[in-house]
Amino acid sequence: MPNVDPKQIAAIEKAIEEKYGNIAVLDPSSLWTTEKEKAYLDQIKSVEKYYRQQAYENYTDQGGFILKEKLVSKKLTSKTNVLIKNKYVINLCL
Repeated sequence: MPNVDPKQIAAIEKAIEEKYGNIAVLDPSSLWTTEKEKAYLDQIKSVEKYYRQQAYENYTDQGGFILKEKLVSKKLTSKTNVLIKNKYVINLCL
């Protein structure tokens, strides 16, 4: 940092405090406690667990492809051969 005058920094902080209140210039870590830290970590763990369950719940393996269950038709369960341009035969099992 270039030469910064500590008096100028104090004057700016004082002006901010007068305009927005004491909370605007407080160090955030001064309000943080171990109880808040534990509650925060518990919240993060529960949210992560929820999203992990959601990520794997609605997907199914269809012939080596992972697809959402709502995209898979329940009626087409038998194997179907598809001919593409008289060259390729694709075996579909949906």
